[in-house]
Formats: sequence, C-alpha cells, structure tokens
Amino acid sequence: MIFLLTIKKKGSIISMLVVNDVIQNVHTEETFRILWLDRQLKLGYIIDTQVEKALPIKLKLNEVEDDLANGDSIYIEDNLLSNRLVKYDIKEQDVQFRNRAWESIKDIVHKEPDIYLRQRRGKLIREVVAQKNVSANTIMKYLRKYWQRGMVVDSLLPDYVNCGNYGDYQFKRKAGRPRKKGGGINVSEELKEIFKICINKYYLSRTKPSLQFAYDMMIKDYFKKGYVYTENKRKLVLQDEENIPSYYQFYYWFQKLYQLDVVVKKREGETAFERNYRKLLGSTEHDALGPGSLYQIDATPADIFLLNRFNTNWMVGKPTLYFVIDVFSRMITGFYISLNNPSWISMATALQNAFSDKGEYCNRLGISFAEGDWPVIGLPNAIIGDRGELESKFADSLVEGLGIEIHNNPPYRPDWKGIVEQLFHSSHDLLRPLLPGYIHKDSGKRGSIDFRHKATLTLDDYVKVIVYFILYYNHNHYMSDYNRNVDMIEDNVRPIPIELWNWGIKINGGLQKANKNLVDFHLLPTDMATVTAQGIRYKIMLYSCDIAIEEDWFVKARKKKWKMKFSYDPRNMDVIYLHVKGTESPYKMCTLLPHQEKFLNKSLNEIDQLMDHEAETKDSLKHNKLTNKLNLYTQVEEIVKEAETRKKAEHDSNISKSNKISQLKTKRSKEQNERYLDEKIELKNTSKHVEFPKNELDPINKNSIHNQSYSIMDLFSKQRMKKNEE
Repeated sequence: MIFLLTIKKKGSIISMLVVNDVIQNVHTEETFRILWLDRQLKLGYIIDTQVEKALPIKLKLNEVEDDLANGDSIYIEDNLLSNRLVKYDIKEQDVQFRNRAWESIKDIVHKEPDIYLRQRRGKLIREVVAQKNVSANTIMKYLRKYWQRGMVVDSLLPDYVNCGNYGDYQFKRKAGRPRKKGGGINVSEELKEIFKICINKYYLSRTKPSLQFAYDMMIKDYFKKGYVYTENKRKLVLQDEENIPSYYQFYYWFQKLYQLDVVVKKREGETAFERNYRKLLGSTEHDALGPGSLYQIDATPADIFLLNRFNTNWMVGKPTLYFVIDVFSRMITGFYISLNNPSWISMATALQNAFSDKGEYCNRLGISFAEGDWPVIGLPNAIIGDRGELESKFADSLVEGLGIEIHNNPPYRPDWKGIVEQLFHSSHDLLRPLLPGYIHKDSGKRGSIDFRHKATLTLDDYVKVIVYFILYYNHNHYMSDYNRNVDMIEDNVRPIPIELWNWGIKINGGLQKANKNLVDFHLLPTDMATVTAQGIRYKIMLYSCDIAIEEDWFVKARKKKWKMKFSYDPRNMDVIYLHVKGTESPYKMCTLLPHQEKFLNKSLNEIDQLMDHEAETKDSLKHNKLTNKLNLYTQVEEIVKEAETRKKAEHDSNISKSNKISQLKTKRSKEQNERYLDEKIELKNTSKHVEFPKNELDPINKNSIHNQSYSIMDLFSKQRMKKNEE
C-alpha cells in the first residue's frame, strides 16, 4: 500500500512525500530513498542510498515533516537510477543478468511492509532459497540494489560504473512531479466514478497492488490521447498534464470514498479481517472491563543525557524508559529505566515492577510512601505491546506459566497503543524545563546550545524523578477526553487515574495474585543447556546442582549427552535455573563450578565479549603457529637428510638383512650400556676429605676398577667368597 504525506508550513503546502522520493540531510549529507509510506500510521521505511550494506529503516513521518519544513532535509534529484533510465546499447548478458535477479526477488519484493522487517524478511528469503538455486546473501544483494536504485526492474542491471564500457548507460534527471503544488483538474462526479472504478479494479484486490499502481492504470485507461508508432513499436501518448488529475487528488478521494474496514476486507479477506482487525478497529478502552483487565507497555529513549554514578565527569548518554499503564484507568502501574536498548529482560523488569509491591520499591529508593499512593500489585489478565519483545519466544512463559494473555498490535498500528505514546509526551513536556541535560527540539541546529554538556543527573537521580512524576500523574492527571460510563457519572468518579482505579477495583475486584518467586521465574528469558560429563554446559560455562549430583547426571552423560531448558538473568550469569519437572519447585538453582570463577559477577554480554576476545586471540596466533610449524618441518627434514647421508656413507653391504634382525637384541643391549655411562648421575662430594687406612673396606677407587676391568658382578662374587671363608 502506498500513501503520500502532505507537508505544510505556515498554511501553504510545500510538497508531498511519495514512495521513491530521495531526501538528503543537509547536515550529514546522508541520502535516503523512501520505500514505503502509511499516512494513517504516520510511519514508513527508508534506505540509505550510499551505504554498501544498508537495510530498511523505520521512520516516523512527523520527524520527516519537521526536518523538511525546518530545512534540515531537502529533496534531491535521483542520480543513482530511476524509472527514467535511458538505455543505450544494453548488452544481452546484462538483460539476462537483470532478469535472473528479478526472477529471484519478484515474489517477495512487493510483500510490503513485511519485506522491510528483519525477521519477516529472513523468512521470505528462506522460502526463496528453498525454491530457487540462489543463496540468501545473493537475494539480499538484489533487494538492496532494487531499493537503493529506484525500485524498478532495471535497478537490477549490472553495476554501471564497475562493469561495461564507458558510456554504455546514461541517466536523465528525474522526471517526477514538480515540488510545488500544481497540476490536477476539477474533480467532477464523472471523475469520481472513474476513481471508484479504478480503485475497485486495480487496488481492492487480494494480490494487494499499490495505490500508485491503481492511479497509473487509471491514467493509462482514461487519460491517453492514443498511440504512436516509432521504430515499429507502439508507444502510449498521454493527454497534457493540465488535463490529468494528480495523484494527490486520487488519494484524497480514495480516503473520502472508502472506509478502512472495507479496504481491509477486500485486500486481506473476511477471515483475516475477523481474526486480526475487527476487534482492534475499536478503541482499546472497550477491551478493558476494569483495572487489570488489560495493560499496555512500550519503551522509548528518554530525551535526557545522564552522568555516570561513580564519576560525574563521565557521560553515559540517554536512558531507555519503559511505561506500563492500565487501559481502563490510565494508571501507570509500572516502569523501568536502564541504559540498555529495548530487550526482553528490560521489558520483563518493567512488568516485574508493575506486578510487585510499590511500597517496598519506593522505600528502597528513600521515597516516602503512604498506603494508597500507588495501590497496584498483582497480575493483569492481558498485556498489549508493540510486536517487539512481546512477540519473542520468551513471552510464552507469561502465557503458559502465569496465564496472562499476550496481544501484539498488528503491524504498523502504533495508534492502537496510543495511551502509552501520549504518556511519553506528557512526561517529556512536563519535566523538560526542570531537568538539565534534557534535549530540546532545536538541538543540533547551528548556533543552538549543546544540551548534552548541561547533563547533571545520574540514572539513580532520574529514576527518582520518574517515580515522583508517576505519583503526581496517577493522582492529578485529569483526562477531559475520557469516556466515562453512566455508573461513573452517577458515582461522581472524576477521570483521574487513581479515582478510576479505586472505583474499578470495587466494581470488578482486584488483580490476580501470584507467588513472587514464580512470577520472577516466568519473567526470565530461557535457553537450552547441555548436560555433559564435565558439567551442565551453556556456551563455555559449566554449572552444577544438587539434583545432578544425586542422580549421577554427569556419570550418565559420559555415554550420552542431553539438553535441558533453563531460565537466566543475562545481567548476571552466576546462577541459572534449570527447568525440572516432578519436583516441588518448577526449577532447580545451578551455580558455576569452582574452576569457573572467571565468569563470576559477569553479564552474558561480558561473557560473549570474553569469548570473542579469546577467539580473536586464537585467530591472531594462527599465522605465527603456521610459521613455527613450517620451521619445525624444516628442522626435522634437515635432521632426516643428515641421517640419510650418514647411513649411506656407513652402509656395509656384507651384512645381510637377516643378520641385522638377529643381532638386534645384542646391539640394543650394547648401546644401552654405553648410554648408561654417558647419562649416569654423579653428585658432588660436599664433605671434608678424610684419609682411610688401606684395606678391603676402602671406598671403591673408580680408576682402579676401570683399570682392572672389574664388573659389579666381580665385586659381588668376591664379597661372597670372603664371607664363606669366615
């Protein structure tokens, strides 16, 4: 689906964003092509046209609108490749290359917006790999070329700079619509009927063509003068521009004439509409019957720079802020702030805060807390998120272990999670003037103050600020647009979160209670470990636990290894929690083995870095190892060559092979005796010299023994004879 965005400034229309526009940031000179837009969602996807391995990037259209209106970004002419490519002597092999590339991606490139999402794109690419004789890397290369060069089939022609002869390809300036508003004709009732015919025929189809395609086909069918023949080829001739309706007019009347549910049903089908869209087309408040029936959660980077808590001379950047909010009452039920990017463990920590006792939490922070200030503890019935962390495999534990339903927003519908989005804006607007280091809208412009250097707060300080904000918000935020029901009006319940919460608890009861350990266990991410003879192995770490020793797991693993599921906190890997069935607890705590102390107090990220470092160290030694190995070969070869020369020089042809074998034992014994004399150990005499009378008990004179050729056996025999005479 293709939409355009009208950008206005001071009441006049500057221009309209459409797919394939190329926009440049005037400060960084980065150039982006617009791949896909959705005006209703106010978001789209772009790609950097200059980065070799660029990927689609999600954007908010209001940010593009502000940048274009303020002059931070400008339109530029498309000088890479556009659908105005003029072909000069394109070789047959180039066309064949282009066709092969298009054949590889044509089935997935129009599956928008799925093709722009990393995980869904990976699945689509794997499907193509399974069907066609082409690698995933090659498909990704074709997709990137298609997106960066203009999203036309000719984008896939071979690189024009790196191959072919100079001058084979030339480009014209982009012949798109003018940047100032113009064109179009008066829209009569007859023209509206033409719009409807073409939308029904070319857009409302299960094949999901783009709205731009429907517009193009309408122009082809209804606004052509005829055809001309040049070089025996028929070419279409359109009416003059002032007699053709603009795309903006076509889009405007499409929105006026068609309801969203009709469009979805026609393009997605009745079954898909009932399953994925019908319920969510209404407001989420209608899905919340009372406090705790539905929570919403989302994360955003907070627009404030913080300092290191150990040394305030160090800046640590912007934190990530999670809010959990009750849909029925708009009560903020939990939050979490960290320096990490959005992840499952960060979301789990925010949910843990939402489920737990707020009094204990505030007391740990040193914030005074009275009963009723933040009366939220327990599990909700359902949670709705933004198709990120809640769509991961880790969310299964919430469903299977805690019985919490998980609802993910359909793709590209952040407006269905707008309560949390509004909360982010409220917190920013209220706190920005008070907090040094907060980023203002004009930050980054020439001559503006660099607010980063105003940073004063640490993360701990900012956590306290947000707690005070939450307490203020829950007790004072008056929602004039809240749709109170008749009972609320009769009971004089003001649309303030704490009043709606307390009233709803009395009407519909409280949240679900659960064991804290059990809740924490099911919030942790999971993975698989291997039971080996050396221990329970995960990556390069080894663990053990009581049940493994009692049941001789490590002995059994000598014959056959097996895998087991476990939970862990990636912020500290000292302990993992093995999933064990048939016991009182659903898990057994496993600790690192004693010789694994190098992993103590380490996060999973640190351990991964350590593994990478060791791998790099090993790789860095490969060349030296190879050099030393080859030197070893050279040394051995020299010794062998010298031995072969000696053998050849001393060879006695009169000694037969059988003689050599028969003399082996004798010659071996002879060399052993000779080596004994060469290798004997002699200790130095450290005592003073003493003269002994000459008799038969004198110490053996080494020289005399050698001179008389006495053997050890001779000495023993002489000693026995003397003893017999006595």
